[in-house]
Amino acid sequence: MYVPTEETYAMYYLTETDPRGAMGLGGKDEVGVGSLGGFITAIDYKTGKVAWRHRYPGTGGGLGNGMLTTAGKLLFAGDLSGNLVAYDPANGKILWHTRIGQISNAPRLTCWTVTSTSW
Repeated sequence: MYVPTEETYAMYYLTETDPRGAMGLGGKDEVGVGSLGGFITAIDYKTGKVAWRHRYPGTGGGLGNGMLTTAGKLLFAGDLSGNLVAYDPANGKILWHTRIGQISNAPRLTCWTVTSTSW
């Protein structure tokens, strides 16, 4: 399983002191306090453990875009710098990339030939 992940942190402030009125949700989140970056993460679905991670370029965090795996053993994903990147899904090694500008955040589509071969 491949997912975009982001390591961030925030500070929470208690704004409602009456627990009856707040129901435990009486805080305010300060969004964007800090980020350790965005990653494409491969998770072993049998164990739930991280198999590998690849950091997206840049230091401001932010998630990448839609991902697509193919029968040809490729993982395609976009990054926030406008690159389309092909990874080896077994180990996360970058196999190819090209800058195509703005990347959609929708998942990529795959094409099938008449013989049902994915490419």
